[in-house]
Amino acid sequence: HPSARTWLNRALLANPRDTLALRETARLLHQTGHRDEALLFLRQAITHGDDEDRRRSLRLVAEVAADADAARRA
Repeated sequence: HPSARTWLNRALLANPRDTLALRETARLLHQTGHRDEALLFLRQAITHGDDEDRRRSLRLVAEVAADADAARRA
């Protein structure tokens, strides 16, 4: 959705350590082909999150890595 980027930016301006906003920003960046930037946001989410946030962020890291591997093999 086009307004997602706007809302994520607002959330991160209000709270730069918001792990949900960091993770969803990473997901959006990954979906739009910005893998390296997505991984930077995921690193922040892992750094600032509790155990559950870290698990969710690491699952997304695995997804991003798997997609990168699949793209290399194609």
